Amino acid sequence: MSTAGLPTPGRALHPYARQRLTGRFAELVRHEEELAASLRSLAAPAPAGSARSVLLDRCARHERDAALLRSLALGLGPSDRPLERPADPEPAGDADADTRGCARLGARYLLLEGVLISSLVAALRTDLRVAAAPDGLDEVLGGLADAADARRSLVWEALTGVGAGRGVHSGAVLAAALDDVVRALVVPERGAVVPMIPVAVRRQARVLTGQWATACERAVALLGAAGFSVPEDEVRERWWSSTRDALAAYRRLRGRDHCVVRAAAAGMPFMPPSAARA
Repeated sequence: MSTAGLPTPGRALHPYARQRLTGRFAELVRHEEELAASLRSLAAPAPAGSARSVLLDRCARHERDAALLRSLALGLGPSDRPLERPADPEPAGDADADTRGCARLGARYLLLEGVLISSLVAALRTDLRVAAAPDGLDEVLGGLADAADARRSLVWEALTGVGAGRGVHSGAVLAAALDDVVRALVVPERGAVVPMIPVAVRRQARVLTGQWATACERAVALLGAAGFSVPEDEVRERWWSSTRDALAAYRRLRGRDHCVVRAAAAGMPFMPPSAARA
């Protein structure tokens, strides 16, 4: 999909909105490139065939999507620092480790692509509408999301065909993949704009916890559609347990409490009851 003819919104955006949108695009670019690297790693040792072709084709599409998102971000203004391409996952050293490594990559890919990317795109589209950015950007993002949804089952079938589906149903593998997705949502690599005014803190906390709850239900539905037999309540419990861990990690990394924690401390616990349980 080309960006030719799209309006350039950067000059008309408020600096706060530009910073927020640029950070969103940067996260999407990073995760699209990470997904491409994962598929490249899984496809490399696979024998030639339809499954390998599907993985390499989707790898190329992730790379093109990343390039498209990067070009859209440039139209908003300069980023705070250049994006670094994620390193390809290192191959495992033995057969059992290969199987475990494939399982981890397969589960991680499924949830990152089906939950994290979808959540980030949805949040970015909301931000674009709030910032009154040109409609063309929203249409491009909608096209990317629709294309990903249409191909997900085909890619998962291919992942299973090259061994990435074996062992994925293990609780440890699924838990690790859920942890990765939650941490990326709660503790993005690039620090988001942090509100200081109490009313703004509460507003952002409401928005974020709503997004996390939606992403949790998307994970539940995605795992069910992919054939996982894990009970839905177990997925939800793990999701919100991972959220608590990620909020603690945010404090360690940023040196301050997340706005959701600050809002809860002020008497407005927006997180679902399952998230509040110790």
